[in-house]
Amino acid sequence: MKAIEIRYHGPTSTKGSRMSAFAEDLPTHYYPYDYAKTPSEQAVDVAKDYAARLDWNGDMITGSTRAGWVAVFVGSNYKPAE
Repeated sequence: MKAIEIRYHGPTSTKGSRMSAFAEDLPTHYYPYDYAKTPSEQAVDVAKDYAARLDWNGDMITGSTRAGWVAVFVGSNYKPAE
């Protein structure tokens, strides 16, 4: 299993609001914030795009945390413990 963390970053004096996605030992990618979507919808879209960039396939389960959102990625070869 792999996980993607998604966080919201508020605007600064030089940059607008944005979201970031990262996974352990992989580079962070930033996405402009889309005010037309709910934060949860945008987090799911960010996770899907980040997973596609990494060429990860399979099922993804998303949820919120105190720090933002997380997408737990279950690859097609993953088998849960019995």
